[in-house]
This record gives sequence, structure tokens and C-alpha cells, in this order.
Amino acid sequence: MRYVFLVLVLVGCSDGAVGFEDSMPPVGDGGLDTLTDADVHDADVLDAAPPHVDADRVDGGALRADSAVDAANRVDGGIADAALGVDASDAFDAGTDAVVTDAGMPIDTGPPPPPPVSPTIQIAAGTRHTCDRRMDGTVWCWGAPGSSLGNGMTGRRSFPVQAIGITDARDIAAGGSHTCATQGALGNVDCWGENTFGQIGNGVPGGFPEVTAVRIDAAVGSVGLALGEEHTCSLQAGTRTVVGQCWGRNNARQVGNPAVTLPTQLTPVLVDGFSDGVEIDSRGHRTCVLREDSSIWCWGAFSGGLGFTYWRHGAALAVGGRHRCTVTGGARSTPFCEGDNSYGQLGSITAVSGPWAIDVVAGKDHSCALYDDGSVRCWGRNQLGQLGTGTPLDFEALPRIVFGLGAEVVDLSAGDNHTCAVMATGEVMCWGANDVGQLGDGTTTTQDRPVVVVES
Repeated sequence: MRYVFLVLVLVGCSDGAVGFEDSMPPVGDGGLDTLTDADVHDADVLDAAPPHVDADRVDGGALRADSAVDAANRVDGGIADAALGVDASDAFDAGTDAVVTDAGMPIDTGPPPPPPVSPTIQIAAGTRHTCDRRMDGTVWCWGAPGSSLGNGMTGRRSFPVQAIGITDARDIAAGGSHTCATQGALGNVDCWGENTFGQIGNGVPGGFPEVTAVRIDAAVGSVGLALGEEHTCSLQAGTRTVVGQCWGRNNARQVGNPAVTLPTQLTPVLVDGFSDGVEIDSRGHRTCVLREDSSIWCWGAFSGGLGFTYWRHGAALAVGGRHRCTVTGGARSTPFCEGDNSYGQLGSITAVSGPWAIDVVAGKDHSCALYDDGSVRCWGRNQLGQLGTGTPLDFEALPRIVFGLGAEVVDLSAGDNHTCAVMATGEVMCWGANDVGQLGDGTTTTQDRPVVVVES
């Protein structure tokens, strides 16, 4: 602490110079009591009263000096007077953040605390990027390409950055290189990211990426989003119906409308075949919808480009790279998968006792399920640690529990080769491939066990 002595000298003026004795006004007789703020405003040091002196603060920052031992408190602009008799050891630098207490002693309060981080309530993992939706309605993303993060820039990020213009998100989904969010009570859809095949849906050709959110006017009323590699789908709620709309690449009939034969669809078109959608999911060049009667119907690459086809009944829905999964209905629910099994992604599931599955997600070649006790089990390809089990095996057909999550999981999502989970605490943990920072832990190091996403 710097020590400062201040001596206030008042010099009176008459016909000529006078001595100090003649110019010093008496205390209490219109002398020091008549000092104004202007007399002291040029000082840049704040003196604090010593413990044995009572210093009085006056409105407007002026100081009372009823005796020679009065000390100065802070005045407006960080200025202080220095009455005679003040102990200089109690002076302190005016540049510090401090509060002067009633006793006259300064207390360093330090910088203000940062605002609390809003807890995450939903997670969406794309091909090589991840986004979360927070309780305050904001959306934060990390990974690559940079345009899919929505922060107005194109560089990759290994930590969360806020998507510009998203303040009231109700749902989010991440695709190959683009992201969409449903906003507000009206269910407006905003998308950002790569737009090579019209997957943003704003009708703009040319393939230029959108680095911030763009409103899709034709997709009002969304109650669910699903993003594939280069196409986008949404469930739209009407008065008594929930229909599907899709847009983007259509080389494998991804938009689900047989009347649309062009390889690219720049704006939303109606999916042919249902009006009672409950849940929708996409990956690669395919999409499936879960209907009110628990039947699952799919279109795109799954059906060989032949249109809307029935798969089976189930209670949940997940579309993988070359496989798809559901959760069998009933009180004792278990995951069920079908399709390519090159890496065990269909799973060897023979559970006869709890816990029971309540949701399932699918990556490119792996699958994971969320159970009613808040635990997570994964199976399939593990070359990049996407199962989160910490084992060196390249694949695992038997579902293995993911240790190290530290709390009950409330939401789960799988990217191509990484997986992320939301804890009941609002914290996010991810594992698997991390070559472009898609785990959000501030590094680009692949992790075969869960790591915490950096708070932002």
C-alpha cells in the first residue's frame, strides 16, 4: 500500500502576498466549514480515517471538519481531503476497488463475480460439432465447421460459443454441417451453417454458408427438428395434425415427397404419408418418424429412394449411419436395433431385469441408451472412444455402462463418432472423437471416457 501525506494550505489574497499565519482561517468560524467540492476535486488520493478518529461523510461528497482531528472519507470522483492530524498509514491508493466502512477502514472488494452459467437442458450432436440448449433460451455450440456454430465466424472452436440471435430456443438439432433451433411460442425455425444443397431452407441458391441464424418463414409451428447430413426436417403442428416438412439435398428422396424430383430443394415441402407425427430423427441421407400409434415410418436412403415405408412399432426413435434403433414398448423396455452390424452397433441385448431403457440414440456406427436409473450404456464401434467405456476394444456388441458421468443423465445425443450427455445438474459431458474440438473440453484430444464441457 502506498502511503501519502496531504497538507491543505489555504492562501488568502489581499493587496499583496501575506504570510501563512495571516492567511489561515480559524476552524469553525467560516473557515474550513466553508470548503466546497471545488476546493478538493483535483486530488487523486483517498485518505481513510484511522480507527481512533470518527469521520463523517456529507451529502455531495463534502467533508465536515469540525476539529483538527477530523479525517476525510471518499468524495465524488474518488477524491479525499486530508485534515490535519490524519495518520498517513491509513491512506491507500485511489485506484483500488474498495469500500470505506463506518469505521473508516477500506475493504478491497475485488472485481464483481461473473454471472452464473445457465444450466443445459438439451444436447444435440452433429457429425463433428455439438450444440446445447440452456434454460435461459440461449444456444451454445462447439466443434467444426465454424459456420455450424452460429457465432458469426467460420473457425472451429474447442469450447462453447454462443449462437447469435437465439434467445428463446425450445428445441435444437445438429446435422452434418448445419444447425437449427425452434424459437418462441410460435415455433419459428432458425438455421445456420453450410448451405451447399439448400439445407438452411431460406431459398437462397449458391451454397454460401450462413454464419448466423436465418429465419425460415415457411416452417412456423415447429414441434420437432431432425437434421441429416445435407437435409433438414421439421414436425409442424396444425390445429389437429402434426405433419412433416423437409428441405435440402434430395438425391435419395430425403425430402419425402414423391412429387419433388430435383436433387436439391431450397425451401420446405410437405412430407407425404402422415399427419400424426410424435418424434422425428435423421442421419446421413435418411429420416424416420414415430407416429401416434407407435409405428415408425422412414424415407430416404433406408427405403432405396422408394418413398415412405413402414419399419416397426416402438416407443423411441434413433437413426444411425446405416442402422436404426428404437425402444420396445411396455414396462420392461429394451433397445432394439436393425440394419448394418459390421461393428456390433445392433447390440447383443438380452436384458431380463432392470434397469429399463427410456431412450436410445445412434451415431454413425455406434448406439447408446438412457436407462430409467439415469445410467447410460453404449455398444458398437469404439475405435475413437465413442462408447465411453475406457476400453481399448475397437468395437463392442454387448452394451457397456459408461462410468464417470458423476450424476444422473437427463438427455443424450450421438454424433458420428462422439457422444454427449446432460447431467441432472445442468452440466454437459462428452466422449469420443475430438479432432475439431467437438467434445468442448478446450482441447482436440480424443477421449475414451467422459470429460466435462468447458463452462461458458
